[in-house]
Amino acid sequence: MLHSGAISITEGGRWDDSSVYYPNTVPKPFELLQAAAAESLGGGAAHAALRTALGCAAVLAVTLSVRKATGSGRMATGSGLLLAANPAFVMLCISGSPAIPFIALLSCTSPAAAAASCLVRPEGFLYAVIQAASSRRWRQLLPLIPLAAAWPALNAILTGNPLWSAFEVRYAVSAMQYYNPGPLGFWPWAAVRGLMVMGPLLLLAILLKPAAWPRAAGGAAHLAMLSVSLAFGSLALPRYVDQVFLLGLPWAPVAGARLPIPRKRIKAALAAAAAALSLAMWPSTLDQMRLEHRLGEELDRAGREGWQGRMAANELLVPRIALAAGMDDPRYRFASTDRMAWEGRAPGSLGVTRVVTAPGTIYSRERAERWIESFAGLDVEILDVGGGGGR
Repeated sequence: MLHSGAISITEGGRWDDSSVYYPNTVPKPFELLQAAAAESLGGGAAHAALRTALGCAAVLAVTLSVRKATGSGRMATGSGLLLAANPAFVMLCISGSPAIPFIALLSCTSPAAAAASCLVRPEGFLYAVIQAASSRRWRQLLPLIPLAAAWPALNAILTGNPLWSAFEVRYAVSAMQYYNPGPLGFWPWAAVRGLMVMGPLLLLAILLKPAAWPRAAGGAAHLAMLSVSLAFGSLALPRYVDQVFLLGLPWAPVAGARLPIPRKRIKAALAAAAAALSLAMWPSTLDQMRLEHRLGEELDRAGREGWQGRMAANELLVPRIALAAGMDDPRYRFASTDRMAWEGRAPGSLGVTRVVTAPGTIYSRERAERWIESFAGLDVEILDVGGGGGR
């Protein structure tokens, strides 16, 4: 879109047309600004540099906020390092997740930062409203009005329907068989994610002393909103809840320091153990990094090879293939395997001549795999992400 200048994702507000490829959500306002900034700097490595800068900004924001709240440079440095070394945080940085600028902004305690977070993720409005309500400074709500209007306006501009993303997410959740634990099942699932991201001791510390975390009320409201949204067709992805626990992670040592532990040696030993346990996800994270790197190489190769007609693939894999193929407008050169399987569309009806799949990854769904197998003679390429790929 940035290359061609075409600001259109779909036409007529359609979200359930498998004959047109489109992303499963409209880009968030900050995402568009971030991509435009990277492209203006030459693209390519500029995107990675900007992601790194945002990660550093998040660590710096945490360090300064903890220093301001506690007056302790040692505590602030430890909190910043704790976030920077966290495997979930590093993975989100590498993937370019909007969770990183979201964490950077909300690690600051100013009303302006909370308002700016509303352009990064819609949950930012929760934090901004709670901050205004707790301080009884209701004028802080005024900037939120145009910011709230930006989301449906962007949907209307790019799709022709101001509520397109809401409809599209519900459709994608059904078609792609995303895991959905339900509103009640969300809480034990989220608790497990909290244990994995923060470690048991740091999570316990923040639960025992939530007042140590300036955004604790916002974090609780954020989790509650995610739970309720599952009743309306949303989905549960680890990164959705991980960002909440990463927001609270740097403040867990502050909470731990306030616990009534009499002996300094015991407190120091618990602090060391807590930090170590927060790093427990590194082995699995490194495995995921290797898989994603290998998958990226395979997608680049698939794009460079070229093809006639349409290619069918999981819609989350399409952007990387399209970029490698040098396409500015992928809408009519791709089809989503999940949507085709969900709607029972035959490959020939959409002009599909090649199918790319990655079994054993999060980009492969059982229904789509069965659909692919039902068409004999179809050119199916299994991406080699573990040594066993090929046509």
